[in-house]
Amino acid sequence: MADQIQDFPQLPYINFEATRLRKSVKDGFSSLRKHATLSPAAWKTLGIVAWILVFSWQIIGLVLYAIRAFETSINAKHASFQSTQIELYSNSEALELTWLVTLFFNNALVMLAVSKVPSFVGYFVILKKLVRLPSFWSLLALTAVSMSGYVIIMAFKYDSAMELALIVAFMVERLVQVILVSFINFTQVNHAWNTGSRIVFVFIKTNITFSFLNYFIQFVVGSVQFTLDVYGIDNEIETESDLFHIFGAIRRVAVVVFCYRIFKFYWEKLFIDNRNILCHYDFLEKRHGTQENLLQLNSQ
Repeated sequence: MADQIQDFPQLPYINFEATRLRKSVKDGFSSLRKHATLSPAAWKTLGIVAWILVFSWQIIGLVLYAIRAFETSINAKHASFQSTQIELYSNSEALELTWLVTLFFNNALVMLAVSKVPSFVGYFVILKKLVRLPSFWSLLALTAVSMSGYVIIMAFKYDSAMELALIVAFMVERLVQVILVSFINFTQVNHAWNTGSRIVFVFIKTNITFSFLNYFIQFVVGSVQFTLDVYGIDNEIETESDLFHIFGAIRRVAVVVFCYRIFKFYWEKLFIDNRNILCHYDFLEKRHGTQENLLQLNSQ
């Protein structure tokens, strides 16, 4: 009898209670994923809310940047990217860097939104048009002079990683602005409103207004720094040389003129959307009947 009992095969033990529990948990997660799936309208609402929060931070960051820039320029004769503590709020350098990084990502979104406007003719088409614009090359020349000044300043900033990061952030932001201005110049943003893409219209127009305020403040800051001889560097040996004074003056003039060109462009783009602001304010679209109307006026 004992031998017969040993001959029975040992069946695996199955915990039916644990199996039912796992199945119920799995079904619960499946049901949760099914009900947690957001509709396109919900995703759009979340995107709008997220952008409002980011844009609110950009406005706050612009105010904080203006406070830091004016205080460092007037009290310490330093540029905002130099290591200078201000009394009004702490961690001002880190906040300025965070603001510049968010500006970069926001401008990338604006560039993407511009491509969604019905009147957008394409990146390569715009590049071909830009090559034939003298004002575009003059803007690039201003950018190159200001960039070279930043590079020279970086050569003496090897002791501060934060200063290097801020200088690089300013350089990238200026380059992105040149690209963004070039694409917006050939795009009629108002077409987005007329064709039903009103979210795109509001997004671009709001950022155009913000960019105008941003570069207007930077223009005022640059003018103050030019008046107070703020070089952005504390190396006494270099700042005492005549060559450094000449190059420093050229760089600061280039920065001020660059900021003026950018904020002036955005200001005009708010009101003159159908014209090529970078080139004699020509119409972006050919208007039929213009010559006939002129002939009629001349005949009268």
